[in-house]
Amino acid sequence: YLNFEFCDQQDVRVSQFLSDTFLVGVVDDNGYLFSRYTSEINATANLLCSYYLGYPNQLDVRKYLDRSVDTWVEFFTEEWWKGDDHASIFMDKSNSNWDKKWYKIFSRGLFLAMLAGRWNDIDLASRWLDWDMGFEYIGPVKADYDFAYLYYDFAETFRSIPMLGIEKLDKKASKFTRVPKSLYDTWKAGVAEDQEQFSSKFIDSLKLESKRKRHFSIEFDQIFSHHSVVAMAARYLGLVLPELPAKLAAGIVLPEKLGLK
Repeated sequence: YLNFEFCDQQDVRVSQFLSDTFLVGVVDDNGYLFSRYTSEINATANLLCSYYLGYPNQLDVRKYLDRSVDTWVEFFTEEWWKGDDHASIFMDKSNSNWDKKWYKIFSRGLFLAMLAGRWNDIDLASRWLDWDMGFEYIGPVKADYDFAYLYYDFAETFRSIPMLGIEKLDKKASKFTRVPKSLYDTWKAGVAEDQEQFSSKFIDSLKLESKRKRHFSIEFDQIFSHHSVVAMAARYLGLVLPELPAKLAAGIVLPEKLGLK
């Protein structure tokens, strides 16, 4: 049901090599420590999605998950960027002249942390976010940025301190494009613990998502990552996922689908 024709064995080996290579202190060719963190998270997310899509057929999922979630938590909770002029531009929140470069690593790390069931660490990492602090380049269409705004609400829900200004999201969400708006409405029904509305809206949103054009030919972009996050978050809140047609269920990645308990 999902498109995996673009990715060959070499692509997957590259993701596995990168995930294995980016250790603490290793930098990219330009000497940017910032890229050490982002590259590991991206590589692991792609690798696990490759595994979910059928290649490689053997992988120590827990090892990759736990190591990369450790990296993700370190990225958002420690001041590793001090003394690094490049990283400080994006991580020093006292510098208000630049949009913060957080969304891609936060969203993919949150996906990995939910798969790993590390909810206490989600609380810790989520505290770094401030409402409407800007995004890096995300994609070519407005929907990509609309989806990104949902992650403010995910962070606020699962952290132990309030996010000032998050109440403004409802007004902004009223102008979201169709698929992000449908997922936002699904999420709010889940937070309200309205099982009937959540189930109905989740299925409707997945139908829209299944028709959405993919802009990037990477493994992570082939799954329904935002809906997978909502699915795992809703279950954590006590809701039950509705029974899904196989075509829709295929896009949702859950711990048990990766052999995790």
